[in-house]
Amino acid sequence: MTIPRDPPDPLLGLADLEPRETKVLDDISVVVPTLGRTLLDKVLASMVSGTVWPHRIILVDQSGGEEMARMLEQVEALGVRTHRVVSAPRGRSAALNLGIAEVKTRHFAVTDDDCVVAPDWLQTLRDTLLANEGAIVSGQVEDVGPEDPLTPVHRTGPEIRTRPSLIYDRMVGGNCGMPTHLFAEVGPFDEDPRLRLAEDTEYAYRTLRAGFRLVFSPDIVVWHYAWRDAGQRDRQLRGYARSHGAFYGRYLRRGDAFMALKALIHLGRASRRWLRSSLAGDENLAAHGKAYTLQLLPGIIDGMRAEERETA
Repeated sequence: MTIPRDPPDPLLGLADLEPRETKVLDDISVVVPTLGRTLLDKVLASMVSGTVWPHRIILVDQSGGEEMARMLEQVEALGVRTHRVVSAPRGRSAALNLGIAEVKTRHFAVTDDDCVVAPDWLQTLRDTLLANEGAIVSGQVEDVGPEDPLTPVHRTGPEIRTRPSLIYDRMVGGNCGMPTHLFAEVGPFDEDPRLRLAEDTEYAYRTLRAGFRLVFSPDIVVWHYAWRDAGQRDRQLRGYARSHGAFYGRYLRRGDAFMALKALIHLGRASRRWLRSSLAGDENLAAHGKAYTLQLLPGIIDGMRAEERETA
C-alpha cells in the first residue's frame, strides 16, 4: 500500500541548506533539462535534501544565461557533484538527448525543473530499477501550487506493461529512470517539434515495441508545481493534445493500424470527459477533455504531413 505523502512546506531553497555527508549512489545519475525557471532552486534543494545522492546531477541548460551555473556552484558547495551542459538547440527532447549523452553510470533518472522530488525519490527509483532489470521505471506526479493542475487523473496502483496499450502507455517523463543500455538500444528522444510535448508518449511506445517493459510505481513520488494560470494551462493543454495527435499521425503514415484504434479510443474518451465534466461543473477536467477533443485531429494531420515532407 502506498503511504500518502505531502510536499515539503515551505519548499526549501539551496540557501536554506547546510553541507552534510550523505550516501552517494554511484550507479545512477540524474538528468534535469531546464529553461531557466527560478523554481529550479527548489528542485535542486529537494535533491540535495534527499536520503541519498546521485553520482552526478546533469543539468542541461537552455536558459541562455549564467544563473543556472551559479545554482550548480551552490549545489557543489553542499556536497553534490554536478555537470552543466549548455544546450543551443531548444526543446525538451534535445535537452534530454544531450544530457543522457553525458551519463557515465549504469542507470539514470530524469525529472523536470518544476518538479520537487520526495526525500526517498532517488533511492526508491533506483531500487525499483534494480528489481526490474531491462525496464523503464516511472512514478507518481502530484500537483502542488496555486494554479490549476495539468494532470487531472492520478494513479494509485503499480503496473507492469509489456506491450502497447489501447489507452495509455504509462511513462511519466518528469519522473522516470532507465538503464543506460536501454536508451542506447531504443535510441534518442524524438526532436521533431511537432511531437515536442509528446516525446515521452512516443518513447514509451517505441520502448514497448522494442521488447522492453514499462514499470509504474506510485511509491516514486515527485510534486509538480502548478505555476501556470488558467490561460497558460489551456494553451499547454492544447499543445499536449496536438503533439499527441502528431504522434498518432506519424505512426499512421507508416501503416501502423493499431494506432488508428488507439487514436479513436482517445478521441472518444476525451469527448466523453469534456461532456461529463462540463455537466458536472468541473472546469479543470472539462478543459482537458475539450483540448484533446478539438486538437487531436489537427495533430494527426500534422504528423501525417510531416512524414510526407520527410520522404519527399
